[in-house]
Amino acid sequence: MKTCSHCARSNDDSRLNCAGCGERLPELAASNATVAPATGNASREPLVGEKLDVDTEVFTQNYSAATPRVWVTYWLLGLNSLVFLTTGLAGANLVHPQLGTLLDWGANWGPLTTTSGGEWRLLANCFLHFTLWHLLGNMFALWQGGRLTERLFGNGFFLVLYLATGVIGSLTALDWHPDIISAGASGAVFGIYGALLGYLVRQRGAVPKRLWRSLGKTIVVFVAFNLFYGLTQLKVDNAAHEGGLAAGLMLGWLAARPLHLPHRSASTHRTALHLALGLVVLLLPLAWLFPRDRPTYGKLLSDMGTSFDLGSGVPKSREAALRWYHQAAQLGSTEAEMNLGRVYFNDDPPGTKNPTAGIHWFREAAAHGSTEAEATLGAIYYDGVGVAADHVAAREWIARAAAHGQAKEQMLLGAMYYRGDGTTRDYAAAFHWIRQAAGQGLGPAQALLSVLYYQGQGTETNLAAAAHWALAAAKNGQVKAQFELGSLYAQGQGVAQDAVEAYAWLGVAISNRVEVTATAKKLQEQLALNMTPEQLAKAHRRFAELVRQLPPTEAGQAGQ
Repeated sequence: MKTCSHCARSNDDSRLNCAGCGERLPELAASNATVAPATGNASREPLVGEKLDVDTEVFTQNYSAATPRVWVTYWLLGLNSLVFLTTGLAGANLVHPQLGTLLDWGANWGPLTTTSGGEWRLLANCFLHFTLWHLLGNMFALWQGGRLTERLFGNGFFLVLYLATGVIGSLTALDWHPDIISAGASGAVFGIYGALLGYLVRQRGAVPKRLWRSLGKTIVVFVAFNLFYGLTQLKVDNAAHEGGLAAGLMLGWLAARPLHLPHRSASTHRTALHLALGLVVLLLPLAWLFPRDRPTYGKLLSDMGTSFDLGSGVPKSREAALRWYHQAAQLGSTEAEMNLGRVYFNDDPPGTKNPTAGIHWFREAAAHGSTEAEATLGAIYYDGVGVAADHVAAREWIARAAAHGQAKEQMLLGAMYYRGDGTTRDYAAAFHWIRQAAGQGLGPAQALLSVLYYQGQGTETNLAAAAHWALAAAKNGQVKAQFELGSLYAQGQGVAQDAVEAYAWLGVAISNRVEVTATAKKLQEQLALNMTPEQLAKAHRRFAELVRQLPPTEAGQAGQ
């Protein structure tokens, strides 16, 4: 034991400064301390400056005796490098990240880590790196701080600290933003620097003042710079850094043992217990926050499939897309189920055509509330695509989509009731559904509703309503409605008779060149015979105005 000449406090032989007052302990006591000779790679690593002072020399001898060989740090450096080269051979780009390969090898991502036993990714991702520069930066930081930290804590405790802080950093990243793909050793590296800082705080008297200040300054600068850099870079996962750092600081403080061998050995079991309890305290809240069963996971997996399907940011691969779609479908993603249905119906890639499987996935999507799937199944059964045509089944699926507000299916259902197709003829039901679709602005439904009002089918005859819906349909590019509207203006049915409007709307219908052209031209010629030159000129101006107002694409579609 060393006795402080300033405050008379007894101190461990390994201490260079008094634990009570911080004053320098007698040199003679330090020279009598039991130390092992420094040999091999454990000897005299210059920790501060180029010249070792007496205090640093004794400290170096003490930690070299405590941990004669540094091997875990080098093993971790080699393992990280080996994994990087292996993923490169497996398809990962050494310069540009290949997300598909990294996810296959264990990158940390909420939809995969939290489902189907994917917890292994919490550790595996700590040995993966996106690019060569990502690897080099982390390995340089590990090499710089790992060797000293391993000597201070010992090989076993250092390995536990590295792995534990890496996992806790992964958990923090997952709890913070489970939708982001993360990988890299930086959480564990920050944990090592945090542990080193924790050691300096707890074992302050065992470290020379000059060295303590230098190490503390280095750690603070390293941490501050990298955290600030992470805040300015969207692709840097600061959550893992902060989680690893905080865990390392706490666990490092708990695992800090004296360097003097007798005291160090005697405290090993107690330190291990403290470290285990600290891990429990840290892991419990993170496990409680573990983001399982997020409703967005299915969509994220489906979006990944779409990325491979389209070759957006990843190599285009329909096989990979199918794999991601299937994983998303297992989580109930209607988008993925719809995509699987389309793939099996379109036979892309070749050999995947399977109408039965396609219908299965469309049914699954419909069961999960997809109105698009309901409409698709209606079309499949109506047209007999991949199955025998069944208009009764088609009407049932179309009715479901119509009830969910799909305007096109509302009009189709109305048309089926109107024709008695797949059901008994029911003009009232036809009018109801066509009216619903027309109210949503569907042009063909508006045109058909105008006819129903004009003919009094499913409702009372109402020429004013017929003219109203004919006008709405005509403005939506429905050519037959444009012709009907011109006829209504010419005859003064439901609207005030107006030769100019009649002539102009008939001209619009004629310009689209459909089956009404001959009839429209004949009616337009009759109107012209009874119009003054001024009225005719006005009608031509009105025609030109209407042509400008109507979207060309809608007019073109209506004329097909």
